[in-house]
Amino acid sequence: MNEEYINSRSNYLKKKSGDEHFNSIKTLLQILKDNSIINNFQTEQNYSHIGYQYSKQYLANFVIETINYKYIIVRSSNSFRSDRAKIGFYDLDGIKNHSKFSNDILSSIYLVPDSEGYSKEFKSIRKKLQNKEYYSPANYFFTITEFKEYLEEYKLGITSKYLIEQSINNEYCENELRTIAAEKGRQLSIRGLVKEKEITSIINSKENFLNYRNEKANQNNTFKIIINKILEQNKDLKVEDIILIEATDTVPLLRSGGPAKSDVIIKIQTPTKTYLETLSIKNSDKTIVTCHEYNADTFVRVLGCEHTKLEFYLHLFQRYGNYNDFEKNLPQYHSVSEFKALLLEKSDRFCNWVLSGRYDIDNLTDPEKQISKYIYISIDPREKIYSMDEFIKNLSAKRTKEKFGVPFSWTYPSNKRGEKIQLKVSIDF
Repeated sequence: MNEEYINSRSNYLKKKSGDEHFNSIKTLLQILKDNSIINNFQTEQNYSHIGYQYSKQYLANFVIETINYKYIIVRSSNSFRSDRAKIGFYDLDGIKNHSKFSNDILSSIYLVPDSEGYSKEFKSIRKKLQNKEYYSPANYFFTITEFKEYLEEYKLGITSKYLIEQSINNEYCENELRTIAAEKGRQLSIRGLVKEKEITSIINSKENFLNYRNEKANQNNTFKIIINKILEQNKDLKVEDIILIEATDTVPLLRSGGPAKSDVIIKIQTPTKTYLETLSIKNSDKTIVTCHEYNADTFVRVLGCEHTKLEFYLHLFQRYGNYNDFEKNLPQYHSVSEFKALLLEKSDRFCNWVLSGRYDIDNLTDPEKQISKYIYISIDPREKIYSMDEFIKNLSAKRTKEKFGVPFSWTYPSNKRGEKIQLKVSIDF
C-alpha cells in the first residue's frame, strides 16, 4: 500500500467525518428553528470588509440568527493546529469587527471535531484563552459535542428568559393545553424583545437627550426615569457634562450559552470618563414573573455550599419540585425551617445572583456588560426603575412570607421536573 493511497484514504475519512459533523449541526439548528428558539441559520456564508467590494473576504461556516435578531458566528475546521487556526481567526476577526453586522454579534466560536479535544495543543491554547493569556477573536474553542451542549443551554436559557418569563404556568397542561401555552409564550417573547429594542431606541434618540438636557416639557418619560436613576446612582455624573449617550441590546452570551441577566447596555460619555450601565427589563401584564432557572448543581456551585446540608436541601427540592412533595420527603432531622435558615445565611449572594447575575464567576465572560445594575419594570401603563441593590432591599423587606425565606417562589419548569429549579419574583409591591 503506497504512501499516496494512504494519504488519499486519510483525507477521504477526514472529509467524511467532517461532513457528518456538519450535517449533525445543521439538523440540530433546524430543530431549534422549527421550535422558534432561533430565527434562522445559514451555512458557508462569505462577507465583505466594510467599504470594499470583494464579497468573499471572510468566511463563516455557520451564521445563527437568534430570536432577538443577533448573531452567533461559527468557523469550523476538521483539525486543530495553531498555525492553521489563524486562517479561521482572520475570518472571525473580520466578521466581528469589519462586517455590516459587527455590532449585533453575541458570540464567536471556533469549532473542531471531538477527537481534537484530546489534542495537547488544543487543550493548551484553550486554557490560555480562558486565563486571558492568549488572544483570539473566537470567544470559545469548542468540540462538536461541546457546541451542541452550548446550543442546548442557549435553548434552555432563551425558553426560560423569554418564552415563559411572563409567568405562564403550564405545569398541568397536557396536549392541546401545552400547545396553547407554548403559543402564548411565543407571543409574550415577542413582547419582551420589542420592549428591549424600544428602550434601546429611546436611549439612542438624540432628540430625547436634547429635550432632557434642556428640561423640555415634552421629554420622553422612559428616557427621563432611566437617566435620572443613573445620575442618582453616580453622584459625580452631571447632566451638563454628558457629551454622548448610547445604548445597545447586544449583550454577550454567558459561557454556558445562556443569556445574561442584563438586557440593555447604556454607555454615557463625558470628556473625562465613560460610564457603563446595565438594565434588566421586566415587561409584563403579570405581577409575578419567572426570573431564574438552573439545576441544583449550579445553585450549589454559586452559593459555595458543596458537601453541606444546604446542598442536600437544594437537590431534594429539585427532585420533587413543589413545596408539598418536598416537605413530605424530608428525612429525619431535616426541616423546612433549617433549609430556610441556611438560605438566609446566603441571602445577599443568593438574591444578587438570581436577579443581577453577580457571583456566577465561572459563567460570566464579560461581567461589566452581563451583570445587571438596574431593573426596569413595565406593567402597563406604569413604569419604574430601581438600582438592583434598591430592588433587592425593598423586595426582601416586603416579601417576608415566602416559603423559604428568600423573596422568591420556588417551582420547576414545565417538562423539567427533577432537572431544574425555577424561581419567580414579584415585580409589583
